[in-house]
Amino acid sequence: MKKSLLNIAVFAFAIVALIACKSGETPEAVAEKYLNHIAKQEWAEAKKLGTENTQQLVDMLASFGGNAEVKDVKIEEMKCEVTGEAAVCNFKSNGEADKLDMVKKDGKWLVDQKKETPADDLTTEGEEVPADSLATETPAEVK
Repeated sequence: MKKSLLNIAVFAFAIVALIACKSGETPEAVAEKYLNHIAKQEWAEAKKLGTENTQQLVDMLASFGGNAEVKDVKIEEMKCEVTGEAAVCNFKSNGEADKLDMVKKDGKWLVDQKKETPADDLTTEGEEVPADSLATETPAEVK
């Protein structure tokens, strides 16, 4: 009798452990859901899958594109490289290469997009940007 109770307990523990492991979504799955929500202009759903930075970006997108035509999006070759609590997901969207940054918070993967683009991202590989092209102020007139 004790042996059968022990077997039942071990079996129940194994089932609970499997369910707990399966409940966490992969960064690939979260990134794909996010991109599909953005494409369908499902702003509230997209915000649930993002960090605070991403939520601000989604709000901005919603204010600009709220009346735009909803387009089908085809996400291909989604591959995420995980490093600890961060991941970079590379994919193709309608044939064009793109990427999403992801972070893991409280056991959940979230999209981490920011509104601003760093100056490094404005160049193509091997291309240098002149220092004066990044200036935001115009030089004073020389008298």
